[in-house]
Amino acid sequence: MRRAQKLQALILSVSYIFSLGLLNIGLAYADTKPYFQIHGADVFAGGWWFAKNAANGYNCDLTTNYQAPSFDPLDKQYKGGILAFNNGGAQGALSDFGALALGQIQGENGYGFASNRGNDKSKLSFANDSGNANGQGAAYWGGFFDAGARQLTHCIPDYYNLKSGDATDWGSSNLATAAAGKYKASAGPVFTVNSSAVTITKSAGPTGKTITLFVDGDAYIGGDIAYEGGYSADTVSKFTLVVRGSLYVDKAVKRLDGLYIAQPNMSKSAPASDDTGIIWTCSTATSNGPDDRYISQNCRNDSLVVNGALIAKQVNLLRLAGDVSNSTVAESFNYTPEVLVGGSNFYGTDSGEPHIDSLVSLPPVF
Repeated sequence: MRRAQKLQALILSVSYIFSLGLLNIGLAYADTKPYFQIHGADVFAGGWWFAKNAANGYNCDLTTNYQAPSFDPLDKQYKGGILAFNNGGAQGALSDFGALALGQIQGENGYGFASNRGNDKSKLSFANDSGNANGQGAAYWGGFFDAGARQLTHCIPDYYNLKSGDATDWGSSNLATAAAGKYKASAGPVFTVNSSAVTITKSAGPTGKTITLFVDGDAYIGGDIAYEGGYSADTVSKFTLVVRGSLYVDKAVKRLDGLYIAQPNMSKSAPASDDTGIIWTCSTATSNGPDDRYISQNCRNDSLVVNGALIAKQVNLLRLAGDVSNSTVAESFNYTPEVLVGGSNFYGTDSGEPHIDSLVSLPPVF
């Protein structure tokens, strides 16, 4: 039995990605080695989230919940790491550009995550050097940024509290007909974003049609979410889903356009280990995610393509299509031009927001 690929505290497909290895929970098993690929951006694993404090400021917990290995002695080296399947190069899990991890990037016996599009399995992998004083061998494609007691910090903004203040009630709206704007929803135990495929239409204007949906609690996506084609810099759509809880993606979903954020609910008794802030890429609308039997029976047929980015405490990559021995990719994450063309703001037009017609960036992109 093979361990499923995973990203902890990872951000996929936007200058960095949070989802390959914050926590070791919800492991799935398969008799093959399915893999994911990231195109157009870097991947980042490790760190934690800012949380509002009593003084209405924001602090990042660098001790209790922070997802990174501890040192002196070395412990839990895969916290904040990247565990995936790769055969040593361009076949298997990889990123076009860089891979950054506060934990280890594993890379032996078919496991691993290649950077630089597999031209060199570790050329753009940054988790420090594998030959450090902690005794980690060359089998690991990345080790630690710092082998001492210090800790490199990386904390993600509290998107829900920082951006949802002027959101209106979602009510009976749906993605197919919703007007541009910010919306807030909460319905339990799991809020259904859409139960079937939805196309978000383009619109004229300085930045196109921007829809942001904030969900206070767990959320479920039951069908594809796609942008209408034929847009220009002035008509491109932008969809953002911000979940303060976990996000469950149905097995039938094959395409997601936009930015998807699942941040942990800090009011939980154990936000680092509870099922909160997790994206499950093949699941029913149920809390705590699917079990191994469900994954084995339901997640083999369809691949998932995300055109945009994921940001989460952890992304459990559960699609089982393909194997490192063939060219079928289980999950693909593409940082596409519409993320920036027409303006980078996903949350609605801010005063002074620049209008971007094009952007060129050379690797490494950090």
